[in-house]
Amino acid sequence: MLRVMVLALLAIGGLASPAFAQRNVPNGGVCQGLADIPTGECYGRESEKVDKEIQAFLQKVEGSSIDPDARDQLKWAQNAWTQYRDLTCAADSRAYFGAGSPGGSTEYSICLYSEARLRLQDLHTIYDWAERPDR
Repeated sequence: MLRVMVLALLAIGGLASPAFAQRNVPNGGVCQGLADIPTGECYGRESEKVDKEIQAFLQKVEGSSIDPDARDQLKWAQNAWTQYRDLTCAADSRAYFGAGSPGGSTEYSICLYSEARLRLQDLHTIYDWAERPDR
């Protein structure tokens, strides 16, 4: 009985651990299984790839027949999203790790990747119609 109670307390304590609060990575975590610093470097590279996908998609939308006011609003929204992403990821990485920690830089890279994947998905949901040639 005592053993069960101890295990239950450990499980409950583990749920409050920062490790459980860290970001859930979309697409199955392309960089999982690597050590801490290589994981951060891998997600940094993956984040750059997604950023390029976002920019390419935005160029297609801007080159479409989208209303000029809507195009301007999209540019402003993208700039605001970039600021949001950077501030959110900085706050997230410091929430779980101190400044300068290798874990913090890895968390920051994972956050950048996760936020970029979500943004790309949102952009496709909203603007895929602008990219279609039959429009």
